[in-house]
Amino acid sequence: MVANAATNVDSKFPADGMRHVVILWGGTNDVLTGISTTTTYNNIKTYGNARKAAGELVIVFTLQPMGSSASYETSRQALNTLLRADFPTTTAYTNILTGASYADYLVDLGNDATLGVAGAQNDLTYYQSDKVHMTNAGYAIVAALVKNAFLLLLP
Repeated sequence: MVANAATNVDSKFPADGMRHVVILWGGTNDVLTGISTTTTYNNIKTYGNARKAAGELVIVFTLQPMGSSASYETSRQALNTLLRADFPTTTAYTNILTGASYADYLVDLGNDATLGVAGAQNDLTYYQSDKVHMTNAGYAIVAALVKNAFLLLLP
């Protein structure tokens, strides 16, 4: 994401004087492939800083549980802790935080009572049988969280 964003993201926004929003829901594949929590965290910050420098509004996500790997869960929790520390201020909406310089808001999906708790990926109401991808019901919760962030960004 970091290496290709200027071409694959920034160049796609028209020079229309409008503020554009980038949703940064990344790091899962890094964690799954064994990239360290620190490197993944730094990549998220680098990506967010570059998008902010390009004039975009940035919403970053914490990671949700997935699969059955204990090492993924440990790394996910560690990464989410690092991200939350950068966003100390709660907003009017559940699971939306602010405070960091590299993103406008943090959608704390990893703290969502339905999707974010360890083991949530086993609930087939919200997760598909692969325990990675969500069902429409799961994505509806994500959409509501994103909507709340948008309402704060674009009142």
